[in-house]
Amino acid sequence: GAIWPCPHRWQDTVQKLPPLPSMQRARECYSGLSPFRQETTNSGVLRMQKRIGIIGIIIKDRNMAAAKVNAILSDHGEMIVGRMGLPFRDRGINIIDLIIEATTDEVGALTGKLGMLDGVQVKSLLV
Repeated sequence: GAIWPCPHRWQDTVQKLPPLPSMQRARECYSGLSPFRQETTNSGVLRMQKRIGIIGIIIKDRNMAAAKVNAILSDHGEMIVGRMGLPFRDRGINIIDLIIEATTDEVGALTGKLGMLDGVQVKSLLV
């Protein structure tokens, strides 16, 4: 089992914790606490469940970032259910809203790539 030092005299006393429960028991105990929703395939393999979400993208300099943003969105097109783009001319920005169906890993990959572009801000919401 894991070993934790005693807070009083950690040099002399070591308190041992009970061993971890089996993986099945741990999965049952903590399934409601996990940020990852899982589903089982026909072959019995666990995989992350696809979730519905919204991604908001604000582009500050269209001439510099629009082509790169569109290339990244095209690379991840299989997860995009709907897309709406709005020029916000009064403020000099462009807004793209995406409706997606993807795993948290896929959303993280997409938003991570977009967020690294200069002049681009990204926020996501998963349900």
